[in-house]
Amino acid sequence: MTIQHQIDELTSDIRDRDGYWVERAKYDFIEEIGHGLQSNGLNKRQFAEKLGTSPAYITKILGGDTNFTLSSMVKIARRLGKQLQVKLVEEESFASYTHLAATVQQAVRSGAGQLTIRPSVWGNQVLPVAPANDERYVRETYG
Repeated sequence: MTIQHQIDELTSDIRDRDGYWVERAKYDFIEEIGHGLQSNGLNKRQFAEKLGTSPAYITKILGGDTNFTLSSMVKIARRLGKQLQVKLVEEESFASYTHLAATVQQAVRSGAGQLTIRPSVWGNQVLPVAPANDERYVRETYG
């Protein structure tokens, strides 16, 4: 069984569960909060003041450990100078995840040395990439 087949099998099971879509919506909203903080030049403390809450609560929000209500989402959006929009859209395919997996596999096969990805609003991350059979790399990276 190929890695691609395993990824496809796992993702098809996951997207059938409502819990996945709840977490996905939370993650998307948290990403938007991060963009809003950056575009407004706000840190956690400053944003906490705007919301009338503690920096610890902002950390909890950004960590995904919050069950948002529409009311709290509207309040957060407005404090960031944004408007909350809720809409129903067609379920998306996992093509983007498949593309990412293929890109990583290609970089590993080619021995590119590193792969730059932008996994979130917190900036680019450079990942060292080496062939799976590079024992020196595995020892240095994972001990």
